[in-house]
Amino acid sequence: MSMKSFTRGFEDKSDAGGFRFVFKCDICNAEFASRYVEASSNKKRDTIGITSKAFSLGKSILDVIPTNKPDLKDIDEKQADFSKTLSDRFKSYSPEWHKGHDDAFFLAQEEAKTYFRNCTICKKWVCEADWDEDKAVCREDSKLEVCSNCHKPTGGKKFCVYCGQSLALVCKSCGASLSQGQKFCGECGTKQD
Repeated sequence: MSMKSFTRGFEDKSDAGGFRFVFKCDICNAEFASRYVEASSNKKRDTIGITSKAFSLGKSILDVIPTNKPDLKDIDEKQADFSKTLSDRFKSYSPEWHKGHDDAFFLAQEEAKTYFRNCTICKKWVCEADWDEDKAVCREDSKLEVCSNCHKPTGGKKFCVYCGQSLALVCKSCGASLSQGQKFCGECGTKQD
């Protein structure tokens, strides 16, 4: 299964013994690590296969470390080989382990979604620090004027182009026109929510 995270950044910290995934905020890269789930195939794994994979990975790491002034093209090729080795690190594991990995990834995403909020404007998944609770959008989009009904950008129009909601701001007490972000009515002094 191809792993596609709901956040733009994530890391697979799984090993032969179990599964853990780290998801990153789309704005500040704050991390949320899922709980570690032990692999049911943990006791059945092939230690020879794991040892040979560890040896290959160690060799790849040593190959990436330059011993003298390297050619930049050579470094790029070795880094690509190293990345391929990392992505192939689970190939020797059993089909049962892979099924558990896929299931754990799904559950980890569900767990992580409780830590992040999804911005309706830009579709980014952000942590609480990057969330504007009052406007129900990410802090990057909170600077935009948004519709109070659907939370999409208004573009300075009189009506929301997405849901048709009137964007005219009026005092809840006297009906006087208000500006965006105004806390009190300038005509009657009533506090606005």
